[in-house]
Amino acid sequence: MRSAGLLQVAPDGEVRPLLAADIGNTEGIAVTVEPEGGSAQPTSDPMMQMPLTG
Repeated sequence: MRSAGLLQVAPDGEVRPLLAADIGNTEGIAVTVEPEGGSAQPTSDPMMQMPLTG
């Protein structure tokens, strides 16, 4: 597992992904709680995991 980016809260309150990596061959995603600015690899257990298909 590696970091693909961050979730950013927009001024209107909407949460948007800020991707820093190509996710073209990604098999799934997970959301973890990380220090401000993110981490190269997850440092906590996933709060949510979801496979990507198709």
